[in-house]
Amino acid sequence: MRNRTEIAILIVALLLFTVLSALRAAAPRAHSSFPSTYDTGANGYAALYEFLQREGVDAQRYELPMGELPAGATIVFAGDYTIDSVLSAKESAALDTWVRRGGKLIVLGSMFPFTRDSLGLPKTRSAVSKVARTGCGFRGARRVVGGDFASVLQTVCDSKHSVLLMARGGAVAVSLKRGRGTIVEFVTPSLFGNAQLAAHDNAAFAYDLFAAARAPLFDERVYGYAAGRTFWEVMPRPVIAAVIVALIALLLAIVAANVRLAPARALERDDQRNSLAYIESLARMLQRGGAAHDVITRLARAAAGFRSPPGDERGRAAFDELRRLGERRDAGPREVLLAGTIFAQLRKDYEW
Repeated sequence: MRNRTEIAILIVALLLFTVLSALRAAAPRAHSSFPSTYDTGANGYAALYEFLQREGVDAQRYELPMGELPAGATIVFAGDYTIDSVLSAKESAALDTWVRRGGKLIVLGSMFPFTRDSLGLPKTRSAVSKVARTGCGFRGARRVVGGDFASVLQTVCDSKHSVLLMARGGAVAVSLKRGRGTIVEFVTPSLFGNAQLAAHDNAAFAYDLFAAARAPLFDERVYGYAAGRTFWEVMPRPVIAAVIVALIALLLAIVAANVRLAPARALERDDQRNSLAYIESLARMLQRGGAAHDVITRLARAAAGFRSPPGDERGRAAFDELRRLGERRDAGPREVLLAGTIFAQLRKDYEW
């Protein structure tokens, strides 16, 4: 009886586990939203980007490495701790140098303490608020904006700092001079998200902030929208020109090797000689030396020692022809060649 009860409990538990798993898989999952200008979720900045474009603000997306930031531009980091997750200590120092030389840095979100110290930003403390009002450093109509403010900046308006927004307990947005440049910090990115931008004052404050900047660049590299220069963009122009010339030369060589552009040219002489050419050359040499007649005479004298069988007319005619050639005083290469041929045949047939 006890075993049956345990088996029943186990079956019920398995059924409940299966039902809960199915319900969890079927339940709609919340989409993670980040302050990216490509994100259309509640925390995304797609509405802000479209709003600025529609209002004539030259806002752009920046997807190149930080080392390629143009001088005097405005770069916007949106999101908590994004400025730390993409930059090393060396790159942070380079960013600070870029600001000091005239750049404008807008940070929308929290930063680590060591980054705040390296950029000369004021310290923060915890304070919870949902509403902020324009501060003493803001030049424009009075605004009341909504957002999730979990901390405040310990600063006031002075010769270096300009408080842009104030919430309960202190400043939540501040602008300060850094060399020839400017750093603008907001403790949260929430007031420019798609959900908050529907409020009139939030949209108006966003326009006042970004319209005063020089073509703000929203950094998207931190959210995976990274672009880089191609191989041909980083190559020096002389090298590119040399590669083009080499490719053209290679193309011409391929065309010349496969396309006939003129009639085929015959060889002027054939270097592959046979024994006949050797004999003719030797005969000409003997003629030039005046020894052609002497050679034929010696061949005829040597052939006189051969004896042909009685009644062999072919052999007798060959002997007579050889004697006739030996009597010529004007013998040339052709006669020497003929005499040599006859002698070789006679020697083959009648020497033994």
